[in-house]
Amino acid sequence: MSLAATQDKEVAVADDLKPELVTGTFTLHRLQHQFERMTNLPVPAVASVQHERSIAKLHLKGSPIG
Repeated sequence: MSLAATQDKEVAVADDLKPELVTGTFTLHRLQHQFERMTNLPVPAVASVQHERSIAKLHLKGSPIG
């Protein structure tokens, strides 16, 4: 569960484990395999552009809060 917490997946893991614990079919191997699949997901690229502060000030002048 501590590994699940680092990935914010503790609820999903607990929901997944409950039926196996109730039926007595839980194995550490299957749990490790489940996490291996989760950690291999691709991370999307994020593009950002930083504008000059003078441009940001122009936008704030026209806003109701600026």
